[in-house]
Amino acid sequence: LRTRFDARYGVQLEGEVVKRLSPANVPLAPITTEGIRPWDPGDYLDVRIAPEFRLTPEFSFGARYRYFRRGADTWDFGDTSGLPADQNPALLNEETAQNARYLGVGITVWPTERARRAGMWPIAISAEYLRASSGSGGKTPKDDRVRVTGRIFFDLW
Repeated sequence: LRTRFDARYGVQLEGEVVKRLSPANVPLAPITTEGIRPWDPGDYLDVRIAPEFRLTPEFSFGARYRYFRRGADTWDFGDTSGLPADQNPALLNEETAQNARYLGVGITVWPTERARRAGMWPIAISAEYLRASSGSGGKTPKDDRVRVTGRIFFDLW
């Protein structure tokens, strides 16, 4: 039994973007609300855990778990007291935070000893299937995912 663990934390930097104002339930905002908006996207955390049973020296099978969280975006507009309710910049902050959990299965093909002895680059290939088990946030997709990754092992010295 072996377990792989992967964690990422991303800090997204603020900037200015061209954006229109509308409530989250209105997909097309009027062009009259378009302007350059100061935007600070939320930071994110992505954690993956993959316990695996090695069935043979070259093949393993296991479970997969992924947790993803993204903080809410913030838009700073200063004084907005004179704007109509449907053009309030606070509308852009709605439904931007996300939280999702995924469960799945995966397989990994590991490099063989024969390949290592022959001086070939040992390559490991993994394939996994993940299904969203729970989540929250207005723009959080409930989706299925297939991911294929490859790793190359080599000596530096």
